[in-house]
Amino acid sequence: MRQLSIQYQCNDIIKILSKDPDGKLYEKVSRIIAQSYYLNMELWFDINSHLFPIYVGDSLNLSIYTISDESFNSTIKDNQFSYLVDKYEYFMIGKVFNIITSIERETSFNLIYASFGGLLLKLKVKKKYLKSFLPNSHLCLGLNRLN
Repeated sequence: MRQLSIQYQCNDIIKILSKDPDGKLYEKVSRIIAQSYYLNMELWFDINSHLFPIYVGDSLNLSIYTISDESFNSTIKDNQFSYLVDKYEYFMIGKVFNIITSIERETSFNLIYASFGGLLLKLKVKKKYLKSFLPNSHLCLGLNRLN
């Protein structure tokens, strides 16, 4: 069995700023807008709100990992990283489908777009952070509530 290469990218605390800004489109899914404290990331992400209810004003611990391995699908089936999944209350595995670089007020940003089985993520982060994202790379996102 091949060892999965999981690369830790960041750990940050995010504050939920908005929930379903365009209205509730699906019964069990909410679109969340959040801001991180340390890396000043802006996140828009869909979440199964039935499994993991969150509210405006909540603060969560966010961890992001990338996975680089050509045998990703077989590795998922073999459940080689359950130790990582077990660390989080909510865990998603997805794929980066687009990265756009933008410049605002002389600062360069990456806009990273990913899909987690149809649940979408848009992550805006300064280009100097999270450099190892590539289109078609796999991404893991873990969330825990702060007590």
